[in-house]
Amino acid sequence: MNVKPAKQQNHDGLDAVLYAVAPAAEPDTAKMQRQIQSRMIHAFTQPRKQANPYTFYWKLSYSVAAVLLMCAVWFAINHDDNLPTAVVVFTQGEGVSIIDQDGNTGSAMQNIELHSGSVIQTDGESKATFLLSDLSTIRLNSSSTLRVNSNHEIVLESGTVYADVSKRKEGQEQFVILAGEVKVLVLGTEFEVIRNEKEVRVSVTEGNVRVTTPEQSVQSLQKDHTVSYENKTLNAPQRAVSPIALWKESMNDSEVIQLMLKFFPSRSQDVFQ
Repeated sequence: MNVKPAKQQNHDGLDAVLYAVAPAAEPDTAKMQRQIQSRMIHAFTQPRKQANPYTFYWKLSYSVAAVLLMCAVWFAINHDDNLPTAVVVFTQGEGVSIIDQDGNTGSAMQNIELHSGSVIQTDGESKATFLLSDLSTIRLNSSSTLRVNSNHEIVLESGTVYADVSKRKEGQEQFVILAGEVKVLVLGTEFEVIRNEKEVRVSVTEGNVRVTTPEQSVQSLQKDHTVSYENKTLNAPQRAVSPIALWKESMNDSEVIQLMLKFFPSRSQDVFQ
């Protein structure tokens, strides 16, 4: 009996692919083909959802606005451009006057704001204390005149000033007091500067300062030491033989702290947080 060999089926196109992938499964190729064709037709004929261009631009606008707001907040916190350079904490006597940067003169009152270029003067019976925006405290004795150049530089034109300078951060500018040809540079300390017609005298009560003149310099003037500059000569530092700055008034620390928090909130966070 002759048995005819089974007729070999030829599979073309999609059938060939299906048999090549799973030849032993003998799939229902017709059904699978119909399903695949149906999905392909659906994919190509289904209308695509069009993106709303306005949605994209709104999202972009919100993102840009958020970034700008964050930058503005950071700038305000780190620069405090709208804040005063200093604030008068209190005055003693009625002879304290302020000359603002425009040349206008007025009486100094507690909590009055000072800006760069302001001059504060005291008569023979008055004293004044003010707080710089770097949180340094400056006391001005009677018969004195001082100009505020910035929150880290003041000029003693005449009289006596006592400075309690806040500790400087890394990279922060040095605090400077100018008195004629004498420059006092500070990183954070307490000291007194006296300027009269004969001499400029610097005395330190805490920490140390550097005193420079056009001719000479003292690299470090230490606690309880004093140095004088007269006749264009900077004398050698000496230990103070009498108490320094007995004239300065004691301060109400809680009141000063409240003023710090009120006028210079971002700066105060670094100290009181």
